Amino acid sequence: MRRLALAVVLVVVGVVAVGAQRSRANVIPPVTPVTGLCTTPVPYAIVPCGPATPGPRALIFPNKTLSVGGGVPGPENTIAFPVTITSSLVCFSLNEPIIAYTVGAPTGASVIYQVAPEPAQPSHGSYQVVNVDPTSNQASLTVEVYKGAISPSGVAVKAVWPQEAVDQISVLIPPTPATATPVPTAHVHVTPSGPPPSPPSTPTGPTSTPAPTSTPTPTATATATNTAVVTSTPTPVGSATAVPTPVGTPDTRPMFTRVCVSPSSVSGIHGPATVYAQTKPGAVCTARVNYLPFGSASAADFNRGPQQALADGLAVFPLVVNNGRAALGQATVTCSLAGQSVTASATFTVTQPAPAAARSG
Repeated sequence: MRRLALAVVLVVVGVVAVGAQRSRANVIPPVTPVTGLCTTPVPYAIVPCGPATPGPRALIFPNKTLSVGGGVPGPENTIAFPVTITSSLVCFSLNEPIIAYTVGAPTGASVIYQVAPEPAQPSHGSYQVVNVDPTSNQASLTVEVYKGAISPSGVAVKAVWPQEAVDQISVLIPPTPATATPVPTAHVHVTPSGPPPSPPSTPTGPTSTPAPTSTPTPTATATATNTAVVTSTPTPVGSATAVPTPVGTPDTRPMFTRVCVSPSSVSGIHGPATVYAQTKPGAVCTARVNYLPFGSASAADFNRGPQQALADGLAVFPLVVNNGRAALGQATVTCSLAGQSVTASATFTVTQPAPAAARSG
């Protein structure tokens, strides 16, 4: 019995040892997660994650441009020029007043007026107060010029942004080059002075010598010359852009926040976009993004802040859209400064790829 019990014990110990050895052999090491990749909601997909923390950025400056198109002949010896004015800061339209007027043509010989959007003020003939479209950030105008009254200095259009002291000029009709007109100087007739010359003497003998005649002495010698007289050269109305000079004046505007998303239409699968908040410099802003009908941007796809607006008055939030069912997105930003907080929102479109069946059909 003792031998049998000892044999059983040895068998049990061997089995346990073998099981332990097999267990150690079958242990699966932990899986190391892959960094930089994220999964999207249904339909599930692995995509790169969005930026975790935005790095330092350069200041963003407004886009203020003036451009003109070619002239189109019109009735009554006129010619019309299309004019486009752009005034924006990233995806924000700048609603400051812009003054556009004509330069060079005599008063009443040219007129400028706004075509689109609907002008806030009517045209004043030679100048127009311009307001840009809040969606396209542009305004379309027309300049009509009577060709019979064009002066040698040509015709140009000028746009002025008074708040920043920025102005731009574009030439419509170039100036006429000046030509040199030769003007001859009157010829001066020279009259000799002194007594008239004596007639030759009559010889009296074979050895007589004729008396020498007197040589008149001129009082002055004048040479006729042609002197070119150049008419005055008109000052050309060329293109110029004034660089605004920073002025250290305090910002007296009330606290405000505006939000826009660029681009306004984003892919629902790894779609890059940027949420911009415009506010007073120094304000601290936080943001969030929600999707419709449901969902919100994850921390891997969107850094909510807080973030401080720089001297350009902007807080910039990079976004990667990863929502396979959303049709719309809404970005909401709250900015605070000196105990005052203002919240604003902007919507954007989320596009989804066509279903596999639709693509194959």
